[in-house]
Amino acid sequence: MVDSGVSRASATPVNISLERSLYVGIILSGILYGETSHKPRDRPFGLHLTKLEAGLEMFAFFAAAYCISHRPPDYRKRQKFYIIYGGILLVFTTIEVTLEGLWGQYMWIDHRNYPGGPLGYFEASQTGWCTVFGLAAGTAVNILGDGLLVRPVYS
Repeated sequence: MVDSGVSRASATPVNISLERSLYVGIILSGILYGETSHKPRDRPFGLHLTKLEAGLEMFAFFAAAYCISHRPPDYRKRQKFYIIYGGILLVFTTIEVTLEGLWGQYMWIDHRNYPGGPLGYFEASQTGWCTVFGLAAGTAVNILGDGLLVRPVYS
């Protein structure tokens, strides 16, 4: 059977490769961040992810905070900036991952029958609060992270 590119249920064009790539991107960022659940019924479309459940980003932040907290007091004072900075990055990443997941839920579940299907909703929601705020949080993380890398050059 050949896929004509038109969904029979909604009679709208379907761009399966775009939908899959967006969904896989959200899932991969969730894995790296640690947003996978332990209950199979909570996993979208029956996807069972078992690797990296703790999340690399959260693990790195809490491991660094733990290691710094078990050092001498003078060292801890000098490293306080990095703990606060890392906490801010973690908060912005939390906002980004949460809003991307919410946007995916709106696109593929709540508004599946939007005129044009998920692709139509994708195009129409580019300026929505959920998309813009999530993109801004991700951009802030990128700028802050790059700024931290450049900081020693100008110090």
